[in-house]
Order: sequence, then structure tokens, then C-alpha cells
Amino acid sequence: MDPTRIQQRKIGFAGLVAINIVISGLLLIIVEGLASYGLLVRDVMTTNSLAERRHTGQGGYGVDQAYLWYKRDATKIEHQFQLLAFITDDFYRVLSDSFGGYGKPVLNLESGTLVVKSVPVPRRSFYFTWITENGENLNSLRTVEFVNRVLRKFSGVLPDSFELTQSQRDQEAQRILQKIFEDLNRLNEQHSSKLVLVYLPTILELRGKSPQKWSAPEEWAEFLEQESSSLKIPLINLFSEFRSLRDNELEHLFIPKGQLHYPGAEGHFTDTGNAFVSRLIHNKLTSRLPQLK
Repeated sequence: MDPTRIQQRKIGFAGLVAINIVISGLLLIIVEGLASYGLLVRDVMTTNSLAERRHTGQGGYGVDQAYLWYKRDATKIEHQFQLLAFITDDFYRVLSDSFGGYGKPVLNLESGTLVVKSVPVPRRSFYFTWITENGENLNSLRTVEFVNRVLRKFSGVLPDSFELTQSQRDQEAQRILQKIFEDLNRLNEQHSSKLVLVYLPTILELRGKSPQKWSAPEEWAEFLEQESSSLKIPLINLFSEFRSLRDNELEHLFIPKGQLHYPGAEGHFTDTGNAFVSRLIHNKLTSRLPQLK
């Protein structure tokens, strides 16, 4: 079979598309955020005959939603590895009950156990489709603060997350992430599969222009390394590889402003960026996991 052939298949719920690249005996389930899977993605893990890949691209809602999708649907598919890919913002999104004006479930901790809140998801978010779709243009206007206040008031963002200090937001997100990683690790062990964490950089972080609401990636990397060591979960951190590139090389890896007429496309990986990430992940996986050699 042509190793670059891609098949798309629904897996039983609206919005999820599995991209299957059938190559040989192993199956990788890739659960990713919007910035992770990219808007120009064509194929991943096709550098040699390694695996069948089922892509469960999560549209930017954060690690919490990727976790819920995997738990509800992907565990039904026999697989050997789960790659959970994320950017820094995916950590903070677990603190909100909306994304881009659209409602989503929220994970809370009660007596040390993850509990799903805000379900069923309120339908009020659909009233703000125009604002959501035109947010990029509005961000360049003086009305941005007004629009943000409107979205916060009516789209259901958890008010407490805006009242917390940066340190408190980090700690709250990390408490939830710890439980997510623990449960995903347990689920994978039950299915004789292996969880792998993948930390991806954004162009803003690489250029030292991270949003003020994000803590430095070095701080998050320290947290991820601690969890990886504690739970014996492989961690693939691609920041150093990206930082070794020249600025003109980075430009080809991320979608520039205006290239795609799609809300929020700027800053996602291009075809070249996805191929670069694919090679890096492939090399790191095969060097660490003997099953893939």
C-alpha cells in the first residue's frame, strides 16, 4: 500500500475525523489540539513503514477535551500508542467553559477525582458566531477590549479563572493535568498501549513574544518532566529543535497572517511544519521505544 495514502473516516460523533495512514502492524492514536494538528496537515508519521495512524484532531479546546474524546471514543480502537500533543495554551484552556465563544464541558476536581461540569453544553455560544468568525479582524481594532468583555460575559468563560493570579492559574491547571495524565496512563496500561506526551512550541514563544497570560515554556517543561518521570510516561519536548533553527527557517513552518482565510489560522503549522514535526517525533519515538524499531 502507498505509505502516504490517507483515508478519512468518522468515528461515531460529529466533528471528529480520523485520518488513517496504514503502513504496517502498529497503530498510533494521535490526540491533538488545533495548533498541533495544523490546518494544512496532509500526513504524519510517514517517514518509513511504521504504523497505522488514526488522527483525532481536537479543534483547539485544550487538553481536557482531548482527554474526554479519547476516553469516550478512542479507547474502543485497538492501538499500541497514544500521542497526546499540546501547546502551552492548551493547558490554560482547561480552566474555561468556552473556547472562541463556543461552550464546552469543564473538568473540576472533587475529593481528588475528575468530575465533568457544564454538561450539556449551553447553546448560547451559537449566538456569537459572527464575533467568533471575525475575531481576528476585530483584534486589530480599538473595539477589541469591548468585544472581549462581551464574549466573557455571555459565552460562559469561568469568571474565577480571570480573578486568579498567574501562579494560581498555573497551579489550578496543573492539578487537573496531573489527574488527566494519571487517568490516560491507566487507560493505556489497561489496553496494553503506551501514552506519549508531545510538547509543541508556538511561533510566539520561539520569538519571545508569548502572551502575558502564559507562563514561560521552561516552567511548563519542568512540570511536564516531573509528571513524565513520576508516571513513567515518555515526553517529547520539541522546543530545543525549533530554537536551533534560524528565523527564516521558522517562517516556513508556521502559517503567516493572511495566507488562509480561516479564523485563527495564523501561527499553525504549514505542510512543511507538519513534516518537520513528524520527522522529529518519528526519530525520538524510534530511539526511545524499542517496539517501533
